[in-house]
Amino acid sequence: MIRTVLVLLAVAAGLLSLTGCDAVFASPPAPDACARMHRSTSGSAAGKEVWLIDRSASTRSADGGAPDYPKGLADTALKAVDAHHVVSVGSFDGSASTVALPDANLVTDSGKQNKENRDAADAQTRDCLTAVLRRAATAAPVTPGTDVLGAIAMAAQELRDTHGDRTIVVATDGLVTTGCADLSHIRVGNPALIDQIVRTCRDRGELRSDLSGTTLRLVGIGHPAKGQPQPSTTQLDWLQQLWSRLCAELHAARCEVTTAPMPATEPADPSGHPAAGAATVADPAVAFPPPDSGLTGPDGQLVFQLNADVLFDPNDATISPEGVATLTRIAGEVNAMPGASAVVNGYTEAMGTPEQNLALARQRAEAVTAVLSQHGVRRVTAQGHPGTAPLCPPPRVDDRAAQCNRRVDIVVSRAGS
Repeated sequence: MIRTVLVLLAVAAGLLSLTGCDAVFASPPAPDACARMHRSTSGSAAGKEVWLIDRSASTRSADGGAPDYPKGLADTALKAVDAHHVVSVGSFDGSASTVALPDANLVTDSGKQNKENRDAADAQTRDCLTAVLRRAATAAPVTPGTDVLGAIAMAAQELRDTHGDRTIVVATDGLVTTGCADLSHIRVGNPALIDQIVRTCRDRGELRSDLSGTTLRLVGIGHPAKGQPQPSTTQLDWLQQLWSRLCAELHAARCEVTTAPMPATEPADPSGHPAAGAATVADPAVAFPPPDSGLTGPDGQLVFQLNADVLFDPNDATISPEGVATLTRIAGEVNAMPGASAVVNGYTEAMGTPEQNLALARQRAEAVTAVLSQHGVRRVTAQGHPGTAPLCPPPRVDDRAAQCNRRVDIVVSRAGS
C-alpha cells in the first residue's frame, strides 16, 4: 500500500513538471511572498494608482476612534488588483516636501495563467496591499499641519509617465492647515469663502497640477479622529463643496469627493497611534463654530442657521424653550445693527407632500419671526420654502440630507446693503 502511494505521488509530480502549470499551494505564503510585487513594471500598461494616507495629528487617536483608512480602502485594493494596476502607497502631512512613498510601483498582476493559482495570488496581493496601507497609516508625522493639495501635486508627479488609467486616492479628513486652503483661521461653513479660497489658491499657483485624464478620489472628508472638533452637517456639506471645487480647478477627468465616515480604529488598534517612538508633532486645529453663531453670506448678509430639531418637535411649529433662548440672543445681535432687516427662511425635509412641507416650513418661519418681533426686531419677514436648503445635498439622498434640510435660516441685511 505504501509503495502504491509513493508511486502515485511520483507520477503526479512528473505530470506537473510536464504540464508547466503553476501548482496550487494550500500552505500560507512565505514571509517574503509580497516581494514579487516589487518586480519591474515594464509591460504593466493597464494603469497606475497612487494612494496617500493623511498622517497628520487630526487623524490620530491613542484611544481609538481614528479613521481606519486601511480598512476603508479595502474595496479600492480589490478593484486595483482586479484591474492589474501598478500601485504606489505612501503618506503625507503638512508639506509636499515630506510626502513619503516607501512602497512605490507595486505590481498587482501575478502573471499566473491557471485560474486557481491566479485567484490565490490575487488574494495574497490584496493582503500585501493591506499590510502596506497599515505601514502608511502608522507612519510618524514629520511636519505640523495638513497639506492635501501638496500631496495631490506629488501624486501627480508620480503618475506623469503613466500610460493607461491614472488614479489618485487621498484618504484624509480634508482639514487643511497650511497653504492656500488653510482652514484654521476661517469660519468653516461660510458660503462666501469657497470662492475666496479657490481664488487664493489660483493666485498663489497651488493649483498648477494638471490632472487631465486622471481620476481624483478624496475619501473620509470631514471626519477627523475622536477628540478633535467635529463639523456640523452643514459644515460637512461645505467641505464637500470646497474639495469638489478644488478638484475641478485641477482639471481632473473625474472627481469623487466623499464625506462618508471611515471605519474607526479600536483602542488597541495601532492604526490609531503614531509610529512607535515617534515624536508628537503639533497640528493646528480647525474650529467649527456653531452655525447659529452667524456666518457671512455670499452677498455680505449675516446668516444664522438654526437646527429645526432644536427649535421644534417633529412635525410641529411650537418653539422649544431652548429655541426661544437662542432666538432671544440672535434678536439682541440684530438689534445691535441699526437699520438692519431680517428674513426668516423655513425649510423641511421631503417627507410629506410638497403642500404639507411648504405649510410646515412657513409655519415654523412665522413662529421664529414672532419671537424675534417680541424681542425688538422690527423689520422681519417670514418665508417658507419647499425643496432643498442652501448647502444641502438633494432631498432623499440619505439621513444627512434630511437633517440638513430640517432648519431655519435667519438672513440679516445691514442698513444700506
